[in-house]
Amino acid sequence: MIQSRVHVSDLREHVGRTVTVCGWVNALRLQRKMQFVIVRDSTGLVRVTRPRHLRGQRRNLLTRTST
Repeated sequence: MIQSRVHVSDLREHVGRTVTVCGWVNALRLQRKMQFVIVRDSTGLVRVTRPRHLRGQRRNLLTRTST
């Protein structure tokens, strides 16, 4: 499946599809059972969640970050 890059404000149009959101990490919360990443772009915020037990798997929640 081809991934498309979308703005946070346009995510509702892409429900059920795999997309790439480019932005920066606004907040990161690592809880016992879940990971929460709040990603911000110029149009808004989106919360990305994932069960902690998946953190050792090859597919990472964040595929590329920069400082």
